[in-house]
Amino acid sequence: FSIQDGMGPGGITVLAVEASDQKVAYVFFDGNNMMAGLRELLLSELREIGFQDGEVMTTDTHVVSAQVLSERGYHPIGEVMDWAILADYVRGAALSALKAMRPAAVRWVSTKARGLKVFGAKQLDKLCDIPLELMRGAKKYAFLTLAPAYVLLVLLALL
Repeated sequence: FSIQDGMGPGGITVLAVEASDQKVAYVFFDGNNMMAGLRELLLSELREIGFQDGEVMTTDTHVVSAQVLSERGYHPIGEVMDWAILADYVRGAALSALKAMRPAAVRWVSTKARGLKVFGAKQLDKLCDIPLELMRGAKKYAFLTLAPAYVLLVLLALL
């Protein structure tokens, strides 16, 4: 599948995990959004090959945006792709992921970060106000700069 079809360069990735005798598959499409119903079809395919659970998601990449002349400017995963072919690719990737599974250990830690600045709603509002303020200033300075030149041109035209 191509970028014009809505598939980014990352293609399709499947992560297979087994824990407590339960096999789970995580399917990632390098695309922006996905057609309704495709997720359910793919989860059904995964159950057929032995996965008890799973999830299908997109990377939400914008590499595929503005690539086609459509209302959105891109095709979500599955809009112009043959679902049967997609399902075959996912099935193949999932079977490869199962074969590649190896024992692994997981560790994690929880910590608190103090004094950390985050980009929240207040900062986003400020960021959105910057272009408006710049436009207001540009209008004012454009008038102050162009008004004397316009007056001079009118005076020269009257001579």
